[in-house]
Amino acid sequence: MRLARWVLTNRTALAVIRWLVGLVFLVSAFGKIADPAGFAESVAAYRILPNVLVNPFAMVLPWVEVFVGLSLINRISVSGSALLAIVLSFVFLVAVISAMVRGLDIECGCFTVAKSKVGWELIARDLILLGMSLVLFLGNAFMERKLGESVLDKPAV
Repeated sequence: MRLARWVLTNRTALAVIRWLVGLVFLVSAFGKIADPAGFAESVAAYRILPNVLVNPFAMVLPWVEVFVGLSLINRISVSGSALLAIVLSFVFLVAVISAMVRGLDIECGCFTVAKSKVGWELIARDLILLGMSLVLFLGNAFMERKLGESVLDKPAV
């Protein structure tokens, strides 16, 4: 409990987490932007979206990830960006679990250039990303309540 409280109230720890989550989203987005056709194939392989939505989704998602990554790194609306990171991480997690339950042997499409299969390792990575995003959101909310302002939107000491 002490460690959780320390992380949630430590501006430097939250800044490191904010940078890590932001960089993960940026690196992930750039791989998808560099290979939109490959990413669209990865999205289609999950067999979740109707075919008509695969390409629009594959074109929009990387730019949402760029927005989240840049917003977190530049301390722009950290709460909103962290909330969006939580939603995206949860959606990614559900998609991977869905693929595993249905027995699909597919590439995750996470970074496009760094191929990895859907599996338990990917679930662990998604859970870590989700957890770090939750820490950012809760840390910012805790600091706002405690200090009356978003400390994460300001430079770390």
